[in-house]
Amino acid sequence: MEKILENQTEIMREQMEDQVASKVVSTLVDYWNYSVKESGFQTFEQLLKNTKNVRDLTIRKQGLGLSESFEVNQWNALLSQVEGQMAQASAEKEEARRKLIRSLNLPEDTIFQKTTPLSETLPTKLDYQSDIDYAYQHRADFRALLRKKENAELSMKMAKNEAMPTLKAAGTYGYQAQNTISPQTNYSDSRNGVTSFQYPIMQGSLDLSYPIMDKGVKVGLRDAEIQKRQVALEEADLVKAVSDDVKTRIDILKASYRVMENAKRTEEESKKYYNGVLRSFQQGRFNALAVKNALDTLVQDQLSLVRAKVDYNINLHRYYVAKNALFEEYGVDRAKLLPENL
Repeated sequence: MEKILENQTEIMREQMEDQVASKVVSTLVDYWNYSVKESGFQTFEQLLKNTKNVRDLTIRKQGLGLSESFEVNQWNALLSQVEGQMAQASAEKEEARRKLIRSLNLPEDTIFQKTTPLSETLPTKLDYQSDIDYAYQHRADFRALLRKKENAELSMKMAKNEAMPTLKAAGTYGYQAQNTISPQTNYSDSRNGVTSFQYPIMQGSLDLSYPIMDKGVKVGLRDAEIQKRQVALEEADLVKAVSDDVKTRIDILKASYRVMENAKRTEEESKKYYNGVLRSFQQGRFNALAVKNALDTLVQDQLSLVRAKVDYNINLHRYYVAKNALFEEYGVDRAKLLPENL
C-alpha cells in the first residue's frame, strides 16, 4: 500500500512537470507573437520611410517634367494607407504586449527591451527511433503510465492475497496462584501465589479462515483485473501516440525549417529587386507603379520571414516537449521548478 501511495505522488509530480513545460512553451509563444507584432510595426515604419522617399522623388521628377501630377497623388494616397497600417500594427503590438504581461504576471507598465534572437538552426541529431526511445524514457505521461501499471499489479497482488486462506496461531504462557486464603494474597503469597512461579499455565489457539463466499474479496479481484486491463490498453495506445507525436513533430520541424530558409532567400531576392527598381526609377527607366509593386512585395516577404522564423521556433520547442527534453536543452533543473514538499 505504501508503494502505491509513493507511485501516486510521483505521478502527480510528473504531471506537474508536464504542465510546467507546456506553460513555458505557451509563454514563449506569447513572447514570440509579441516579437512578430513588433517586427511588423518596424517593417511598416520602414515602409513609411520608403514611401515618403519615393513620393518626394516623384515630386522632384514632376518639377523636371518626368512625372505627372497624378503620380504624386497616388503616392500621397499610399502614404496615408501606410500610416493607417502603422496605426493598426501599433494597436496589435500593444495587444500582444498586454497578453505577454498577463502571461508572465508582470506589472502593467512593464517595458520590454529588444527581443531575444530566434533560433535559425536545425538540430543535428533528428532521428525517429532515437527520439522515440528518448521520449519513452523521459515523457511524464509515459512514466506516469508505468507507475500506474505497477500500481495495478500491486493491487492485483493485494487482491489475490485477500482471497487466500489465512491461518493465525496464538499462544500464551503464564503462571497462576493456588491460594485459598483470599484473592488479595494471590500476588503477595511467595509460596503459593503467582510470584512463586510454581503453577504455570499455557494456552494455544489456531484460527483458519477461507473466504469462499466473501463478496468483498470477489469484488476486489474483479476491480483489480479491470484496472490491470485498462492500464494495458492505455499503455498500448500511449506507445503508438508517443511514437506518432514524435514523428509528427520531427516532420513539422523539418518542413518549417525549409519554409524559413525559403523565406530568407525570397526576402533577400525581393530586397535586391526593390533596390534595383528604385535605382532605375531614379534614372527614369521605371515608373512609379513598378516601384510600388516591388515595395509591396518586399514588405510582404519581410513579414513572411518573421512569421516563418517564429513558426520554426514554436515547432522546435514543441519538438522538445514531445520528447520531454525542453528543460535539458536549456540546462534547467526541473526539480527546482516544483514545490519542495511534493
